[in-house]
Amino acid sequence: MRSTRRGGRDDAVGAIAVALAIVATGASCATSAAERRAEARAERSERRRERAAELPSWARSIEARGNSTAVRAAPDANASERRGELAAGARFPIGERAFGPGCGDRPWYRIGERAWVCAVGVALSRAAPSARAYPPLARDGLLPFRYAFSRANGTPAFRSREDVERGAHVAELGARWGVAVVARARAGRAPVARTTRGTWVAERHLVWAEPSRFAGARVRESDASSSTLPIAWVRRGGAPVHAAADDADVSGRLPARQMVHVRGEVTVGSRTLARLADGRFVEARRLVRPARIAPPDGVSADERWIDVDLARQTLVAYDGATPVFATLVSTGRRPGSTPPGVHRIRLKLGHATMDDIDLDDPGNSYSMDAVPWIQYFADDVALHGVYWHDRFGQPSSHGCVNLAPRDARWLYAFTRPYVPDGWSIVRSTSRHPGTAVHVH
Repeated sequence: MRSTRRGGRDDAVGAIAVALAIVATGASCATSAAERRAEARAERSERRRERAAELPSWARSIEARGNSTAVRAAPDANASERRGELAAGARFPIGERAFGPGCGDRPWYRIGERAWVCAVGVALSRAAPSARAYPPLARDGLLPFRYAFSRANGTPAFRSREDVERGAHVAELGARWGVAVVARARAGRAPVARTTRGTWVAERHLVWAEPSRFAGARVRESDASSSTLPIAWVRRGGAPVHAAADDADVSGRLPARQMVHVRGEVTVGSRTLARLADGRFVEARRLVRPARIAPPDGVSADERWIDVDLARQTLVAYDGATPVFATLVSTGRRPGSTPPGVHRIRLKLGHATMDDIDLDDPGNSYSMDAVPWIQYFADDVALHGVYWHDRFGQPSSHGCVNLAPRDARWLYAFTRPYVPDGWSIVRSTSRHPGTAVHVH
């Protein structure tokens, strides 16, 4: 019996050993199969990479497919900084190519210094490279689009011209909401306008915008060396003009917001008068004259920076300690809504929608499409152009620094980070920091 039991144990041990061997063999087979599949995938991936790296003979440029094609500082979507985005239709030379994370089996293309785009967001083109400043200007050279405002709450917007005729709208606009028009046509007999949102609005529901043609001025090099800025603007209400400082008679009147050049000041009794470049005199209190100041703390002596004076409602652009441009602006109506301090421009956009839609209080809602030349410097506060008012020199905004169209465009090109041609958005980075904005 003992020998039988011992033999049974030996048989059981042997059976277990055999089973373990079979399992081990199966695991080995499975591992080998997994390895073979991995190798096959790697080979296919490598073949796709080789095909992707081969350029067809007809390819002359790479073209951005849409306005959201990301630009990275290196060919790596995971570890590199996002520099900005390309404008749809912009074409760039086919430069250096590399493979890296975030682009699958497709290559990255270099389109500039520390500027790479994944092939997924672009397409090879037969056309020659062509990129221009974004956004391009409309025919009148003032703004990127023609703008209009909805007449009343509930203005219908339609998906197509056919829907306009059927009366089947997809959205409603609030009163005085701004739209940017990219095309005009007819729906039946009714004139309609297509907006940047892709919707159509009957023109009878719109009021065309009349953007401000006000503009600031460059500071002449000969004037930049003086202790005060010679540029000034006439305040609201206009200003009486005198032929001489001690002449009580009025020889003329300057309209509000007319720019004048001041060549000095004289005091006569209790009055201080500014002597204008043409020899006439105006009471100094009737003028808005930008102050000249030194670079604030945190701004180096050789960099560009912007000074926004809340009391005067002026903006002066500096190159180091030298003022180069001055203008009138509109800052926030509420105290503190345009935050004082030294900030840095962190994001620049060619245009974007700005809105604050309050469903509980539609009367306080606003929406402005395609606001041009936006430069964010403090949370959601930005320098930007406006097409909906002409009140420069007065606080009029929700907190942003409102600029006349020509001034906004000039400042967008002046500040850093620089926006390369063909880019719709640019971000400041560790190597490309934004221009300082001093608000006080």
